Amino acid sequence: MERKKRIPKRRFREFLEAGEWKETPLSSFATFKKGVGYTKEDLQRKGTPIILYGRLYTDYESVIESVDDYVNPIARSLYSTGHEIIVPASGETAEDIAVASAVRTPGFILGGDLNVIYPNEKAASTISRRRSWPITATGSREAVFPRSIHGAFSRRKP
Repeated sequence: MERKKRIPKRRFREFLEAGEWKETPLSSFATFKKGVGYTKEDLQRKGTPIILYGRLYTDYESVIESVDDYVNPIARSLYSTGHEIIVPASGETAEDIAVASAVRTPGFILGGDLNVIYPNEKAASTISRRRSWPITATGSREAVFPRSIHGAFSRRKP
């Protein structure tokens, strides 16, 4: 019995001559973690800066470099490295959970209900090639990520 080739009917122009599609696990492009739970009641006037899940919809844009919420950290807190993408783990609609932001500053606590993605160099070069934007996993050049995953392949540049 002959194996059916895995070639999509629709392809981006730059992949028309690429041949068979290869399935690759996400773990080869990034590592994943989950933020640690904090609530609005945990906020303080001073302390360690924190990114809370709910503020992704109201106060933050595609790139987060500063925050104005603070907490007293708990032992199991997850801190930003300055090279991650955060995505809400839940929401009311598909669009709610399609909001993504790049965290460009180390030392922020990443609150609960956030999926945290740490892209490796392989992922960064793939995103950069598709978007024609200079993106690196280590942040050595300016990184700009799409605000909505639904718009990740649009032709529009920032």
